[in-house]
Amino acid sequence: MKTLFICAIAILSLSVTACDSNKGPLNEGFGDAVNQNAAIHIIPPKYSAVTDIDMNGDRAALGFGRFKTGNAIQPTMEGTSNLGGGSVEK
Repeated sequence: MKTLFICAIAILSLSVTACDSNKGPLNEGFGDAVNQNAAIHIIPPKYSAVTDIDMNGDRAALGFGRFKTGNAIQPTMEGTSNLGGGSVEK
């Protein structure tokens, strides 16, 4: 009975110390990627009232019409180097 009691105390003390959440401070750069992504996607309030957008509606309508009919102007294929072995066809 005494051995069972000592084993129970040992298991209990090990299980309590395993739940210790004090693992020290996180890395100093922790969260930088999330903060960078938020900064990129959030529009600053000073730009939220800008309505003077440099866009020609007729030109946009022509481009959308070409897209709907499948006659969109295909982009040119450009590679980053001439070393070969890439996936860009010439």
